[in-house]
Amino acid sequence: MLPRLMIVVSFFLALASSANAQIAMAGFNDASGINSNPTINSPYNINNVSLNGQGVGEPGWASAWQIGGAPTIVNTGMFEGDGAARFQNTAVGFRVLQNPLAGIMSISLRFMISATGFSGNGINFYVNDTTDINQTGRVGPQWSARSNGHFYVLDGIEDGAVSPTLVDTGMLWTAGVYSEVGIEVNMVTRRWDFYVNGVKYNDPNQMGFRGNISQLDEVRWLNEVGAPNFSLLDAVVVVPEPSSLMLTGIGFLVAGRRVFRSIRGFCHNRRGQP
Repeated sequence: MLPRLMIVVSFFLALASSANAQIAMAGFNDASGINSNPTINSPYNINNVSLNGQGVGEPGWASAWQIGGAPTIVNTGMFEGDGAARFQNTAVGFRVLQNPLAGIMSISLRFMISATGFSGNGINFYVNDTTDINQTGRVGPQWSARSNGHFYVLDGIEDGAVSPTLVDTGMLWTAGVYSEVGIEVNMVTRRWDFYVNGVKYNDPNQMGFRGNISQLDEVRWLNEVGAPNFSLLDAVVVVPEPSSLMLTGIGFLVAGRRVFRSIRGFCHNRRGQP
């Protein structure tokens, strides 16, 4: 594991443990990296096999990964450790958290798309409410990476819009290079912020949820990058924001934010191999 990534993970594990708060990570690894262990093919078989049912034993999750299409775990091109999830054509990976988001939570991930100008709608990332069967009403935050190299976000009004308008942030992703995307979700105010490589999207009012959700407990990665191109997903981390932990009596707000921002700055220019 990258040294600073190990530091930040250990830091938040200590904070979350002290506050009895949730932390969940998915590393897509076997023998090295986030959540790796000595058992062969655990928690992931990284030998180009299906993502479905993988990740068993990773703390913070209620279930293993579930899929639509044919995403796989591969041992090339990863951001960290020895594995990453690979998506091509219409493919979905989704996973349910052990506990719904509470207070102010951060969800970060690293991803790479092999090329711009691909066919298809690109990437959509959703945070969902599994208690709501409405496909659009169950969505809280939503962001997208499109074929023009731009990131888009949904500033919702909780109406569960079927065809919502996504806002072009003007922020860019680079083909063949890992980007770090993070969101900070405030379950009290029901608003969220969007970050790319540690830089915050400047929405003065923050953004609203797409649906009128009652909770948020699922992360969902929808790939619509057409072959021969593909996307790689790695290092999914769900942690309480230090400001949320502060509300529970932990006095590490300043140090926590510095460590959290430092890992953003350190990781933003990591490159992956297609």
